[in-house]
Amino acid sequence: MLGFEPRVLTTERSVVVQDDLLNTAIRLFYDPSTFRWRAYVLTPDGAFYREVFALSVCTCGVAEYCRRAYTGGNIYLDVCFCEEISIHDISLAFQPHWSVLAAYHAGNMRIYRRWQRAVVKYIADYIRERVKTLWESAKEALWYVFQPFDGVDVDYYGFFVTAYKYCPGVYYGIFCRADPHGCTPVNCRDICDVEHVDCDFEKLDECRARRKVIL
Repeated sequence: MLGFEPRVLTTERSVVVQDDLLNTAIRLFYDPSTFRWRAYVLTPDGAFYREVFALSVCTCGVAEYCRRAYTGGNIYLDVCFCEEISIHDISLAFQPHWSVLAAYHAGNMRIYRRWQRAVVKYIADYIRERVKTLWESAKEALWYVFQPFDGVDVDYYGFFVTAYKYCPGVYYGIFCRADPHGCTPVNCRDICDVEHVDCDFEKLDECRARRKVIL
């Protein structure tokens, strides 16, 4: 298992996941009026910024381009792949018993708060384990990017969790062929430009199509 630990904390009423890209937090809390868990990205000062419906659990692999053993010319790859933790799935798995909701609507907050304090710990453990499992899964997905280039090994793996821009199931990164003499990357092409993907189905399909052409 990975030595990296996702940063997942709890308060009495919510779960807080560190967003590694924004250097802020994602707060999950139960909304009894809609019977579902909701997640919001917070601003650095702790205010709600926007609601999100999934966490992207991402692994990045880097292979340096100055690799003389590669017979077809040196290459450079810097690729990320992300898996998903769905907030909807959390809502399905962690619902209060009907008696807890009945107590809440009757104004008995003591029973409801006791359930909150207990359930956030279970959800935090669930997210920690899912993140570590999905990091490994995303790492395996990167193997399919690097394995066609015989003799090229991944020099470094990086891991992060975010709820912003990076869509699950999409490869992001840069693919370059390099000048074998000067070790200068040339003919670089984005596998998918993260700035222009908003996780809608049309753009995801376009990105996947581009990936097939490039790789």
